[in-house]
Amino acid sequence: MTLTLALPKGRLFEPTVALLRASGIDGFQGRILEVTGKARGMAGNLSIVMFLIRDDDVPTYVSRGAADMGIVGKDVLDESGEEVVELLDLGLGCCRLSLAAPAHLKEVSPRTIRRVATKYPAI
Repeated sequence: MTLTLALPKGRLFEPTVALLRASGIDGFQGRILEVTGKARGMAGNLSIVMFLIRDDDVPTYVSRGAADMGIVGKDVLDESGEEVVELLDLGLGCCRLSLAAPAHLKEVSPRTIRRVATKYPAI
């Protein structure tokens, strides 16, 4: 049996590689994954194929069946709107959402905010 994992290229790449190594996947080489975008490993008698994609694409690959599972940040998962199940919070990264405003504003309220530029409109 083969399990296909979609893994993120971005900030979570290094912690993900460390997690996979610690999980005991035999034959896995993080450098090969980083350079070629694809790597193989074994966990007992389970063959694992891993491929490296943009983090924003991980939920789509999983929801459409191109990958069996994926590792991605909660912000990306929530923003994607894809029909996937979050199995486990791995605690690999963290993010912070901040509100920035011009220095002359002394108060931020719905009256003073006319528009918000964001990468996360759903959140």
